[in-house]
Amino acid sequence: MKSLLVWSGGLDSTKILLDLIDRKESFDTIYFNLENNEIKTKAELRARNLIKNFFKEKNIKWRDYTNTVKFTINPSALNCYFPTYQPLVWIMSIIFFLGIHKEYSKIYMGYIKEDDFWHYKSDFLNIFDSMWNITFSNTESYKLKPQFLFPLEWDLKQQIYNSYTDEYKKEIRPLIWTCENPHIINPRQLFFNFYNSIAIDIITDPNDPSNITKEEQKIYMPCGQCDPCKKFSKLKDEITSGIVCKENYNNEDDPVQEKEIKKEEVSL
Repeated sequence: MKSLLVWSGGLDSTKILLDLIDRKESFDTIYFNLENNEIKTKAELRARNLIKNFFKEKNIKWRDYTNTVKFTINPSALNCYFPTYQPLVWIMSIIFFLGIHKEYSKIYMGYIKEDDFWHYKSDFLNIFDSMWNITFSNTESYKLKPQFLFPLEWDLKQQIYNSYTDEYKKEIRPLIWTCENPHIINPRQLFFNFYNSIAIDIITDPNDPSNITKEEQKIYMPCGQCDPCKKFSKLKDEITSGIVCKENYNNEDDPVQEKEIKKEEVSL
Protein backbone atom coordinates (compact mmCIF):
# COMPACT_ATOMS: atom_id res chain seq x y z
CA MET A 1 0.00 0.00 0.00
CA LYS A 2 1.13 3.54 -0.79
CA SER A 3 0.59 7.00 0.63
CA LEU A 4 -1.23 9.86 -1.10
CA LEU A 5 -0.24 13.48 -0.46
CA VAL A 6 -2.69 16.31 -1.12
CA TRP A 7 -0.10 18.74 -2.53
CA SER A 8 -0.89 22.33 -3.48
CA GLY A 9 2.67 23.56 -3.93
CA GLY A 10 2.48 25.66 -0.76
CA LEU A 11 4.81 25.80 2.23
CA ASP A 12 3.20 23.12 4.39
CA SER A 13 2.30 20.44 1.86
CA THR A 14 5.68 20.88 0.13
CA LYS A 15 7.43 20.29 3.46
CA ILE A 16 5.56 16.98 3.77
CA LEU A 17 6.60 16.16 0.19
CA LEU A 18 10.25 16.74 1.06
CA ASP A 19 9.97 14.59 4.18
CA LEU A 20 8.41 11.74 2.19
CA ILE A 21 11.23 11.95 -0.34
CA ASP A 22 13.91 12.02 2.35
CA ARG A 23 12.31 9.00 4.09
CA LYS A 24 12.09 7.24 0.72
CA GLU A 25 8.45 6.47 1.41
CA SER A 26 6.36 5.21 -1.50
CA PHE A 27 3.84 7.93 -2.33
CA ASP A 28 1.88 9.73 -5.05
CA THR A 29 0.51 13.27 -5.08
CA ILE A 30 -2.83 14.74 -6.05
CA TYR A 31 -3.99 18.26 -6.86
CA PHE A 32 -7.59 19.43 -6.64
CA ASN A 33 -8.31 21.92 -9.39
CA LEU A 34 -10.76 24.56 -8.20
CA GLU A 35 -11.81 25.99 -11.55
CA ASN A 36 -13.39 29.07 -9.96
CA ASN A 37 -9.90 30.49 -9.48
CA GLU A 38 -8.02 29.93 -12.73
CA ILE A 39 -5.17 32.33 -11.89
CA LYS A 40 -4.45 30.65 -8.56
CA THR A 41 -4.56 27.24 -10.22
CA LYS A 42 -1.99 28.27 -12.85
CA ALA A 43 0.29 29.76 -10.21
CA GLU A 44 0.10 26.63 -8.04
CA LEU A 45 0.57 24.24 -10.95
CA ARG A 46 3.60 26.17 -12.11
CA ALA A 47 5.12 25.98 -8.62
CA ARG A 48 4.46 22.23 -8.48
CA ASN A 49 5.93 21.66 -11.93
CA LEU A 50 9.09 23.58 -11.11
CA ILE A 51 9.53 21.52 -7.93
CA LYS A 52 8.91 18.27 -9.82
CA ASN A 53 11.47 19.28 -12.44
CA PHE A 54 14.05 19.91 -9.72
CA PHE A 55 13.66 16.35 -8.49
CA LYS A 56 13.49 14.86 -11.97
CA GLU A 57 17.02 16.10 -12.51
CA LYS A 58 17.96 14.06 -9.45
CA ASN A 59 16.10 11.04 -10.89
CA ILE A 60 13.45 11.28 -8.18
CA LYS A 61 9.96 10.81 -9.60
CA TRP A 62 6.49 9.99 -8.37
CA ARG A 63 3.02 9.74 -9.86
CA ASP A 64 1.23 13.07 -9.78
CA TYR A 65 -2.52 13.28 -10.38
CA THR A 66 -2.93 16.86 -11.58
CA ASN A 67 -6.00 16.86 -13.81
CA THR A 68 -7.86 13.94 -12.25
CA VAL A 69 -10.11 15.95 -9.94
CA LYS A 70 -11.62 19.23 -11.14
CA PHE A 71 -14.59 20.98 -9.62
CA THR A 72 -16.41 24.30 -9.64
CA ILE A 73 -18.05 25.86 -6.60
CA ASN A 74 -21.38 27.63 -7.02
CA PRO A 75 -20.54 31.34 -6.43
CA SER A 76 -23.46 31.71 -4.03
CA ALA A 77 -21.88 29.04 -1.81
CA LEU A 78 -18.69 31.05 -1.42
CA ASN A 79 -20.45 33.60 0.78
CA CYS A 80 -22.45 31.13 2.85
CA TYR A 81 -22.16 30.76 6.61
CA PHE A 82 -20.05 27.63 6.25
CA PRO A 83 -16.67 29.23 5.39
CA THR A 84 -14.41 26.22 5.02
CA TYR A 85 -15.99 24.56 2.01
CA GLN A 86 -12.69 23.53 0.40
CA PRO A 87 -11.78 20.66 2.78
CA LEU A 88 -15.30 19.28 2.46
CA VAL A 89 -15.05 19.25 -1.33
CA TRP A 90 -11.60 17.68 -1.02
CA ILE A 91 -12.98 14.86 1.11
CA MET A 92 -15.70 14.19 -1.45
CA SER A 93 -13.08 14.25 -4.21
CA ILE A 94 -10.79 11.88 -2.30
CA ILE A 95 -13.61 9.37 -1.90
CA PHE A 96 -14.33 9.59 -5.63
CA PHE A 97 -10.62 9.18 -6.40
CA LEU A 98 -10.16 6.22 -4.03
CA GLY A 99 -13.12 4.49 -5.60
CA ILE A 100 -10.89 4.12 -8.67
CA HIS A 101 -7.44 3.98 -7.10
CA LYS A 102 -7.49 1.55 -4.20
CA GLU A 103 -3.77 1.28 -3.41
CA TYR A 104 -3.53 4.00 -0.74
CA SER A 105 -3.58 3.35 2.99
CA LYS A 106 -2.59 6.84 4.17
CA ILE A 107 -3.68 10.34 3.12
CA TYR A 108 -1.29 13.14 4.05
CA MET A 109 -2.60 16.70 4.38
CA GLY A 110 -0.67 19.84 5.30
CA TYR A 111 -3.10 21.46 7.71
CA ILE A 112 -1.66 22.94 10.89
CA LYS A 113 -3.23 24.29 14.07
CA GLU A 114 -3.06 27.85 12.74
CA ASP A 115 -5.51 26.95 9.97
CA ASP A 116 -9.27 27.42 10.31
CA PHE A 117 -9.68 23.79 9.33
CA TRP A 118 -8.78 22.67 12.85
CA HIS A 119 -11.98 24.12 14.27
CA TYR A 120 -13.86 21.64 12.06
CA LYS A 121 -11.37 18.77 11.91
CA SER A 122 -13.44 16.23 13.83
CA ASP A 123 -16.56 17.17 11.86
CA PHE A 124 -14.81 16.66 8.54
CA LEU A 125 -13.35 13.32 9.56
CA ASN A 126 -16.78 12.18 10.72
CA ILE A 127 -18.23 13.26 7.38
CA PHE A 128 -15.51 11.30 5.59
CA ASP A 129 -16.27 8.19 7.64
CA SER A 130 -19.99 8.49 6.96
CA MET A 131 -19.55 9.11 3.24
CA TRP A 132 -17.09 6.23 2.99
CA ASN A 133 -19.51 3.87 4.71
CA ILE A 134 -22.39 4.95 2.47
CA THR A 135 -20.34 4.77 -0.73
CA PHE A 136 -18.54 1.47 -0.16
CA SER A 137 -20.76 -0.38 2.35
CA ASN A 138 -21.32 -3.42 0.11
CA THR A 139 -18.00 -3.44 -1.73
CA GLU A 140 -14.51 -4.77 -1.19
CA SER A 141 -13.28 -1.19 -0.77
CA TYR A 142 -15.15 -0.87 2.53
CA LYS A 143 -12.24 -2.42 4.47
CA LEU A 144 -9.64 -0.33 2.66
CA LYS A 145 -10.51 3.00 4.27
CA PRO A 146 -7.28 5.04 4.48
CA GLN A 147 -6.00 6.90 7.49
CA PHE A 148 -5.75 10.70 7.43
CA LEU A 149 -2.42 12.00 8.70
CA PHE A 150 -1.50 15.59 9.57
CA PRO A 151 2.23 15.38 10.33
CA LEU A 152 2.67 19.15 10.80
CA GLU A 153 -0.36 19.67 13.01
CA TRP A 154 1.58 20.99 16.04
CA ASP A 155 4.14 23.00 14.06
CA LEU A 156 4.05 26.76 13.58
CA LYS A 157 4.67 28.49 10.26
CA GLN A 158 8.09 29.79 11.28
CA GLN A 159 9.14 26.36 12.44
CA ILE A 160 8.09 24.82 9.12
CA TYR A 161 9.73 27.64 7.16
CA ASN A 162 13.04 27.18 8.99
CA SER A 163 12.95 23.38 8.90
CA TYR A 164 13.81 23.20 5.19
CA THR A 165 17.35 21.87 4.71
CA ASP A 166 19.97 24.24 3.31
CA GLU A 167 19.56 22.78 -0.18
CA TYR A 168 15.79 23.01 -0.06
CA LYS A 169 15.92 26.56 1.33
CA LYS A 170 17.89 27.59 -1.71
CA GLU A 171 16.26 25.48 -4.44
CA ILE A 172 12.70 24.68 -3.29
CA ARG A 173 11.48 27.33 -0.88
CA PRO A 174 11.60 30.16 -3.47
CA LEU A 175 9.33 28.10 -5.74
CA ILE A 176 6.41 27.61 -3.37
CA TRP A 177 3.15 29.51 -3.86
CA THR A 178 0.84 30.59 -1.04
CA CYS A 179 -1.55 33.29 -2.31
CA GLU A 180 -5.25 32.46 -2.71
CA ASN A 181 -6.15 35.42 -4.96
CA PRO A 182 -3.16 36.36 -7.13
CA HIS A 183 -3.23 39.08 -9.76
CA ILE A 184 -1.76 38.97 -13.25
CA ILE A 185 0.30 41.91 -14.48
CA ASN A 186 1.63 42.46 -17.98
CA PRO A 187 5.44 42.37 -17.58
CA ARG A 188 5.82 45.30 -20.00
CA GLN A 189 3.85 47.47 -17.61
CA LEU A 190 5.82 46.45 -14.56
CA PHE A 191 8.48 48.86 -13.33
CA PHE A 192 9.60 47.73 -9.86
CA ASN A 193 7.70 46.00 -7.11
CA PHE A 194 9.15 45.11 -3.75
CA TYR A 195 6.03 43.52 -2.28
CA ASN A 196 7.58 42.58 1.06
CA SER A 197 10.40 40.89 -0.87
CA ILE A 198 8.02 38.13 -1.98
CA ALA A 199 9.36 36.60 -5.17
CA ILE A 200 7.43 37.30 -8.38
CA ASP A 201 7.61 34.62 -11.06
CA ILE A 202 8.04 35.95 -14.61
CA ILE A 203 7.19 33.36 -17.22
CA THR A 204 9.36 33.77 -20.30
CA ASP A 205 10.09 30.23 -21.45
CA PRO A 206 7.64 28.87 -24.09
CA ASN A 207 8.58 25.36 -22.90
CA ASP A 208 7.70 26.13 -19.30
CA PRO A 209 6.10 23.04 -17.68
CA SER A 210 3.01 25.03 -16.73
CA ASN A 211 2.09 24.94 -20.45
CA ILE A 212 1.81 28.72 -20.72
CA THR A 213 3.01 29.93 -24.11
CA LYS A 214 5.44 32.77 -24.74
CA GLU A 215 2.59 34.91 -26.04
CA GLU A 216 0.91 34.51 -22.66
CA GLN A 217 3.80 35.80 -20.58
CA LYS A 218 2.44 36.80 -17.21
CA ILE A 219 3.57 37.92 -13.81
CA TYR A 220 1.75 36.39 -10.85
CA MET A 221 1.46 38.95 -8.08
CA PRO A 222 0.38 37.95 -4.54
CA CYS A 223 -2.71 39.86 -3.47
CA GLY A 224 -1.38 40.69 -0.01
CA GLN A 225 -4.91 40.53 1.46
CA CYS A 226 -5.83 36.85 1.69
CA ASP A 227 -5.14 34.89 4.87
CA PRO A 228 -2.11 32.98 3.49
CA CYS A 229 -0.53 36.25 2.28
CA LYS A 230 -1.02 37.87 5.69
CA LYS A 231 0.44 34.85 7.48
CA PHE A 232 3.40 34.74 5.11
CA SER A 233 4.01 38.48 5.52
CA LYS A 234 3.84 38.10 9.31
CA LEU A 235 6.25 35.19 9.09
CA LYS A 236 8.77 37.23 7.10
CA ASP A 237 8.43 40.13 9.56
CA GLU A 238 9.11 37.79 12.49
CA ILE A 239 12.19 36.35 10.81
CA THR A 240 13.47 39.80 9.81
CA SER A 241 12.94 41.07 13.38
CA GLY A 242 14.69 38.07 14.87
CA ILE A 243 11.58 36.85 16.67
CA VAL A 244 11.92 33.16 17.47
CA CYS A 245 8.69 31.19 17.74
CA LYS A 246 8.11 28.57 20.39
CA GLU A 247 8.73 25.04 19.22
CA ASN A 248 5.06 24.21 18.85
CA TYR A 249 1.63 24.79 20.30
CA ASN A 250 1.10 24.34 24.01
CA ASN A 251 -1.67 21.78 24.31
CA GLU A 252 -3.11 23.48 27.37
CA ASP A 253 -3.49 26.78 25.51
CA ASP A 254 -4.96 25.34 22.33
CA PRO A 255 -8.51 26.71 21.83
CA VAL A 256 -9.26 24.03 19.25
CA GLN A 257 -8.40 21.27 21.70
CA GLU A 258 -10.51 22.98 24.38
CA LYS A 259 -13.45 23.09 21.97
CA GLU A 260 -13.04 19.41 21.11
CA ILE A 261 -12.88 18.45 24.80
CA LYS A 262 -16.09 20.35 25.52
CA LYS A 263 -17.76 18.65 22.55
CA GLU A 264 -16.76 15.22 23.90
CA GLU A 265 -18.08 16.09 27.38
CA VAL A 266 -21.45 17.11 25.92
CA SER A 267 -21.66 13.89 23.91
CA LEU A 268 -21.02 11.86 27.04
